Amino acid sequence: ADPAPQQAVDRLGGAVLLPRGVIAVNALVWREIVRQQVPGAPAAGDVQESGVDIPPPAPRGGGPRQVTVAAPDLALAVADRIPPEGQADEASLLAEMASDARRHIDISAGPLARFLLLRTAPDVHLLCVIVHHACCDRASLGVLLDELAALYGAYATGQQPDLPVAPLQYADFAVWQRDRLAAGALEGHLRYWEQQLAGLSQLDLPTDRPRPAKPSFRGELFAHRIPAEIAARAKDLAGAEGTTLFGVTMAALAVVLPRYTGQDEIVVGTTSAGRGRPELERLICLLINMNVLRLDTSGDPTFSELIRRTGRVIGQARDHGEVPFAKVVERVRPPRDPSRNPLFQVAMDMRPGAGDRQSAGVRMEMADLDPGTSRFDIAISAVDEPSGPDGPGGLTLWVEYASDVFGRGGVSGLGGYLEVGLGAVASDAGLRVAEVGLLSRADRERVLAGWQGQVRGDRRGRGVSLIHIPGPTGTRGTLYSVFFFQKKNKNRAV
Repeated sequence: ADPAPQQAVDRLGGAVLLPRGVIAVNALVWREIVRQQVPGAPAAGDVQESGVDIPPPAPRGGGPRQVTVAAPDLALAVADRIPPEGQADEASLLAEMASDARRHIDISAGPLARFLLLRTAPDVHLLCVIVHHACCDRASLGVLLDELAALYGAYATGQQPDLPVAPLQYADFAVWQRDRLAAGALEGHLRYWEQQLAGLSQLDLPTDRPRPAKPSFRGELFAHRIPAEIAARAKDLAGAEGTTLFGVTMAALAVVLPRYTGQDEIVVGTTSAGRGRPELERLICLLINMNVLRLDTSGDPTFSELIRRTGRVIGQARDHGEVPFAKVVERVRPPRDPSRNPLFQVAMDMRPGAGDRQSAGVRMEMADLDPGTSRFDIAISAVDEPSGPDGPGGLTLWVEYASDVFGRGGVSGLGGYLEVGLGAVASDAGLRVAEVGLLSRADRERVLAGWQGQVRGDRRGRGVSLIHIPGPTGTRGTLYSVFFFQKKNKNRAV
């Protein structure tokens, strides 16, 4: 399956000058996206401005090779979607754009990007930007839209655009990375991953459907918004523990996933932007890399201790994250199962909210599309939303899941469990993993209505998060902990 294209929707409020928009799009394509050969530019094998020699194409029939072609003149497709009764239904328009985003991009023939502008009201437009993942990642989208706004603003006001010249191009980076691999500069990092991931257990998520022998990569996407008040308390906890909101949220995920799997060891993939060098920050290209986090919840630690464990793993992954994921898989050599992603099946990352852009009287805000694909069993993208005129901010969880193996009902509770769990540990980081309640009050009342257990407040005054279930030992704990106590120590089905 082709990698999912990167897509973004800019919601444009204001009088958009369409001819200027066409000029800006073509200028952007010329400057940044395609990076293809044009008359008068250096030929393959010539030295670029950055001083890195770009090798000529490999012989036909060999491996991947660089091919230079004339830069295309990309048209900006424009369609009027203003209904007679007023402003169009934006949800249906986003669905139309998502359908367009799923259309195949032929990487061998190009073009590698396309643009669609829908007019939804006299002063509101939706601009859909679709770029093949081979030449664009999430960080690149922000750069792309920044430069599109700058180009549009310049052309709309009759000025000459003045964008900074990138100090290098992706080909320069590729040569540099290839040379480091050939020289053995990454061997120490590879040894770390080989040791860190030795004997890795597969995450045993319960599925709604039998796993097919070969994944189709079809997926669905939904959003769960964590209130600003909980997100703020989680940030306060991160500051007190000397970590980040991402570290706290990842530790919370390590609390939630064992409730699904019954495993003490949780393996989660996460993204590394790959832009640690200043000259890479403004490139539009594919620099993202995947790192593997092996999280240990054994011994029922307090959440504070789990944060520290998680922080150490995240820090080590960052220190050794330069190695391409494919090289890590080659070195670790996990048992290969074509129905699963190697090394991990669940991923989570965190990114700041895009925020708005202003250009020549036009307000631009980004919206997300459902690409209809899923790279992993479950992938969570946590967006730290800024506060603004539209709301107080908060944390939005975009949950992408493989529809081959999950139904919506099987994963829809994940966002709610993370919300409740974050709220609980942000109030009391001394809670042990097994003590963290994950059910909302409404869910808890619904569950308890059909149970004989007696609800009691616990000795630390945390309300009704514990259920008293009389047992042979007379102990009391969460339903989760009692269940696994019975399963482990009594060796009988529950």
